[in-house]
Amino acid sequence: MSASRAVVLGLFSALIAATCNSGGADECAAGSDGCPCSAGGECAAGLVCVAGWCQAGPDATGEPPTTATSTATPTEGSASTGETASSGATTSDSGTTTDEATTATDQPTSPSYRWHKIVEAGEARGVELTPAGELAVVGFVERSMYDRDAWLGVHAGDGALLWERTFDGEDGAGDEFEDLAIDAAGNITATGKQDKSVGWDDVLTMTWDAGGGELHVRGYGNEFQRDDAGYGAAVDAEGNVYVCGYFTYMDNFTGNNLAYTTRYADFSGQDWFQYSGLLEDVQYDCETGPSGYLITVGRRGPFASIQRFAPDGDSVYRIEWDDDGADSTVPRGVAIDPADEAVYVAGYSSGQGMGARPWIGRWDFAGDEVWTLATAATGATAEAHDLVIDAGGWLRVVGSDKIDGAWAVVITTLGRDGEELDRVIWNPPEGEVRALGAATRGDSLYVVGGTGADDEVSQILVAEFGI
Repeated sequence: MSASRAVVLGLFSALIAATCNSGGADECAAGSDGCPCSAGGECAAGLVCVAGWCQAGPDATGEPPTTATSTATPTEGSASTGETASSGATTSDSGTTTDEATTATDQPTSPSYRWHKIVEAGEARGVELTPAGELAVVGFVERSMYDRDAWLGVHAGDGALLWERTFDGEDGAGDEFEDLAIDAAGNITATGKQDKSVGWDDVLTMTWDAGGGELHVRGYGNEFQRDDAGYGAAVDAEGNVYVCGYFTYMDNFTGNNLAYTTRYADFSGQDWFQYSGLLEDVQYDCETGPSGYLITVGRRGPFASIQRFAPDGDSVYRIEWDDDGADSTVPRGVAIDPADEAVYVAGYSSGQGMGARPWIGRWDFAGDEVWTLATAATGATAEAHDLVIDAGGWLRVVGSDKIDGAWAVVITTLGRDGEELDRVIWNPPEGEVRALGAATRGDSLYVVGGTGADDEVSQILVAEFGI
């Protein structure tokens, strides 16, 4: 049904294996992690040559080794298939988190409503959990019809707002955060855009410590007074922060989006910066894997684009995939399986007279397509915006479905083989809701987004479901 094209980029021969720069500064020792290699090997003990790079890679079974603590793979096939749909809110017996959900189960638990909060006028775009178990949510708050401030809100486990930070730029008409990442020390980095007074947007990236103290503000823009934005953020085990998005490139005064990724080795200094392609390119999300590489997902023209970067920023591969029968295939969220480092992507496609429909795909460690599927929309149009792997090893895909003309949150549960096992449709008494971001820990699934119809002023939505 689907077409997949892999473009392998940035491969080096063994002739330069001993002189490659890693991180833009130190000489790369031959055979060490992150250094180039030939297909024949030459990598140090414990490393293999994967797509031209020495790194923790596939073992004799063809799967990468587990380099981080992870849950066991769930036993699939024992769960009943079919669709489980529930409309309206149902309260679970307990709103507390237990450790019982940290082991794999024979079948997934259907998400059950626990609580939700309507914070204030605006929209939430991303959510992550801090090391202390608090919810960090980013998006924007609506000050007036023509004034938005970028917003970070940190919430307790019951949804109570503990503290918040906002950013109001030179013009302030459209400042927004799109995503965030949190390191092991609890430092929070958010990225998005700031509206400049002359009418264009620049990338905005800010970092706070665990208590909300501002550590750094970074702005980035092109020289042509055209729009730039950060859409995704990630952090690796060493605390390096990654931001991905788009940069406007001018060619004969015609603006084109140039997808880019940057890494900050600390809170103030940029370590490396990479552009990748034209033709209206954009990166919407990024995530780091246990082996130290970075995966970005976005759009290249009408195609979904999945790209892998080595630790020094060079591209290892780029995949283009399109949903057959669609004019546009857009990926919005990515998750990396800690057990085998498979890459899961969720998004939506549109065109050919159809409304938007969600899709999910799995690619293995080397970038080969394992499976892709388009899930049926319950209503006229539907979008998948984010996905997570829960403590039991199940895929939880969150998005929105327009049913009878009104938006509702949809949570779809899949096994690692792509089989849909459960679907829950939820909307609160306040009316329409849309899901734009998700996070999970223990037996909790957190969903954030906005409320209201397309023509209404949105309010920030934060909700918890038991899983």
